[in-house]
Amino acid sequence: MLVIALCWFYLYRTPLGLYLRAVGEHPEAAYARGTDSRRIQLWYAIAGGFLVGLAGATFSLCTKPGWGRPQGAEGTGWIALAIVIFGGWHPVKAALGAYLFAFLQVMGIHFQELWPSVPAQVFQVAPFPLMIFTLILMHVAHHGSAERKDKAFWLNRIAKLLSSSAPAALGRAFRPE
Repeated sequence: MLVIALCWFYLYRTPLGLYLRAVGEHPEAAYARGTDSRRIQLWYAIAGGFLVGLAGATFSLCTKPGWGRPQGAEGTGWIALAIVIFGGWHPVKAALGAYLFAFLQVMGIHFQELWPSVPAQVFQVAPFPLMIFTLILMHVAHHGSAERKDKAFWLNRIAKLLSSSAPAALGRAFRPE
């Protein structure tokens, strides 16, 4: 919880976080204001790669020990990406998405005890389609038609609660002229 609060504080309450968000939204404008957008992109890409590598190594060696198929970490990186999208690139919302996914995995263990006749693989795989279903619901809520917005009141409330968008310059290379 402390790391989540520190990430939020860094992104939304410090000058470095402001520079990062400015470069993520509009690197040309940040460059015009005197910020070296390419350097910031490079350093945060290196830092992100370092943190992702550290998290992957920690996860595969401590949380899910072993390299074999039954207990491996296959597909978990895609869930991490889905959690970031689910959280709208906001650290607190992404953490809530991670807690939701972990809750679904733990509930799979408890449901397996309740219904022993259901194959164990069903409960092991269930959180993955549920996360995909959640992303589809969010997409439909954000991009639904006008008549659908009146009928799906609860879906719109969830979408409003989780609404955020990706940085505008995500995936675009910046080349100063």
